[in-house]
Amino acid sequence: MQKLFVISFLLLLISVTTFSQVYNTGTVTTGSKIWELGGEYQYNCGHNLSQNDIGIRYDGFQNRNNWNIGILFDCGHTKSKDGNKESGIGISAGYRYGFSYGNHGNLFGGVRATFEFDKWKDKDGKEISKETVVVPKIETGYQYIFGTTGHIYTTPSIGYGYAIKLNATGTETKADEGSRFVTGISMGYRF
Repeated sequence: MQKLFVISFLLLLISVTTFSQVYNTGTVTTGSKIWELGGEYQYNCGHNLSQNDIGIRYDGFQNRNNWNIGILFDCGHTKSKDGNKESGIGISAGYRYGFSYGNHGNLFGGVRATFEFDKWKDKDGKEISKETVVVPKIETGYQYIFGTTGHIYTTPSIGYGYAIKLNATGTETKADEGSRFVTGISMGYRF
């Protein structure tokens, strides 16, 4: 698990630069196609849950529209109040609309859905449940663009979602169902 965390953290700080789109004047409003690759961290908290996720993310822009996809890994510290622990992987997709785009920042609002494939273990490490959960959410934030070339970015965001359990095997746990407050930050490179 520690190796997975180190690899994910390195992906957060270093992005792959294999192909670059024409950047034009550096703003999305010129009609240029811009895409981003980077890492992200999310903290989810709810009625009976505290969860830390880290992952990689792709964003594609066209004018004020932004479609994004990502893969998230549970950092292994997710706990419910009854002491059970969760681990797993998540896949997310979303849409953001830019309210104001400029050379140094973008205010946005959007929606995102994350599918989580989780395993729960009790205090003794015995697996008690496998489940699939979907978390649709709304989010808002601001993207900061750095440097004279405008290629490095960081994006803090906040959101509100609701976790819905699709299926589960084993002993049921209610820890991951219900409303969630989600804070996050992503950073990476714009092409």
